[in-house]
Amino acid sequence: MKEFFEFAWHSVSSLILKIRVQTKKSAQSTKLKIINGQNRRNQKSIGVIPEIKIPPKPRFRKKF
Repeated sequence: MKEFFEFAWHSVSSLILKIRVQTKKSAQSTKLKIINGQNRRNQKSIGVIPEIKIPPKPRFRKKF
């Protein structure tokens, strides 16, 4: 019984650690994205998350 509990605890703790590492990585990437956006605009918009505007796809215009 003791061995089973040890195994379960180990698996749970490793899972938590994995999740923690993943969240850290994603937070770093978002930080980098924000910094890159600021540098492109000569740091005019500090603290504002720059949105990358995707131009709308040209749809087939209806001919009336």
